[in-house]
Amino acid sequence: MLIVGASVGVIVVAVLVIVFSIKAVVGGGGGDGITDPVAAMDTPDPFSDAVECPSTTEGSTTTGRDPGDLTSGPNVIKAFNYAYFHWRSGPAARAMASSNVEGIGSAVDLQSSIDTLNPQARYCLSIDETGADTYRVEVTLILPDGTRDPDPDVQNITTTQIGERTYIASVTRNKK
Repeated sequence: MLIVGASVGVIVVAVLVIVFSIKAVVGGGGGDGITDPVAAMDTPDPFSDAVECPSTTEGSTTTGRDPGDLTSGPNVIKAFNYAYFHWRSGPAARAMASSNVEGIGSAVDLQSSIDTLNPQARYCLSIDETGADTYRVEVTLILPDGTRDPDPDVQNITTTQIGERTYIASVTRNKK
């Protein structure tokens, strides 16, 4: 009985030595070269807003693709584009504009345009204040693989204050 127990012990030790030797040669648990899974989780998602299109304001330039709001020109421009590209809603986008807006069209027109977009496409905004309530806006489409359209849509947008809220008053596209 003692011999059988010792033999099993030797076999277990030999198997453990082989397993640990293989793990050392292969490079860890999954063979992918990553030895610290916590460090791997700290790698930023390359398609996240923070990496792909960070929200920043430097001088007269605002960038990003966050939801925005009706508190300022850059924020209502962000809100319009968030409704258009993220929610994919013509009525929600149209709600960011004044009732007599020029250059946008109806909610139905907006929805028709939205429906032609690649559903996995993303976007990034660069909003430059060019004067009182006027902005030059570059809308860059980002394809599902992360490549950016080299020809961004450039718009001139005017906003207006109605009560406590800011709305889009006009949009014209720059000629290419």
